[in-house]
Amino acid sequence: MIASLCVYAQSRTAAAVEKFSTVTGKGFRPRVMRIGRWRYLGAAIFAVYLTVVAALPFLVLLWCSLQKFYVAPSIAALKDVTFDAYRAVFGYPVFASAVWNSLVLSVASATIVALTTAVLCWVVTRTKLPGRWLIDNLATLPLMFPGLVLGLAIMVCYLNLGIGVYGTLAITQPPCWRCTRSWRSRRS
Repeated sequence: MIASLCVYAQSRTAAAVEKFSTVTGKGFRPRVMRIGRWRYLGAAIFAVYLTVVAALPFLVLLWCSLQKFYVAPSIAALKDVTFDAYRAVFGYPVFASAVWNSLVLSVASATIVALTTAVLCWVVTRTKLPGRWLIDNLATLPLMFPGLVLGLAIMVCYLNLGIGVYGTLAITQPPCWRCTRSWRSRRS
């Protein structure tokens, strides 16, 4: 509720955009600033940051995937490196369908979200529809919850319902309770 009220306050503030304009002279032009030798320090800081944020976590995951049991990375632990986990995953019978489902869902969801967002943005910014702030608020609502939490909640919900949609494209559809009851009655 607090986040929703903040989004509403932000939309009310943004509605009066003419009050918040930047005034510059006619001669103002943004220009590239030469930093000379400091560019090497800037590049080094960026490289270290990128390594810490992206490369190191990926390398730790890769290391863990090559071990039967987690062992801290060391020269001595190299003798325990194994590709058994990769053989098991790639040899799993439904691996290809899982990859296909992931590709279909990622492309379809990105396309649907982009199109929906474009329409909602147009409605909110270009029309005088009463209550358009509510559309803006509802469109921003998913940003208030971490995607990992929502994904985990959906996964746990479908696993506990026992309706056989986990691992299929049907998990993207909301459950039809009538179908769920009939499926459970057939199952028992």
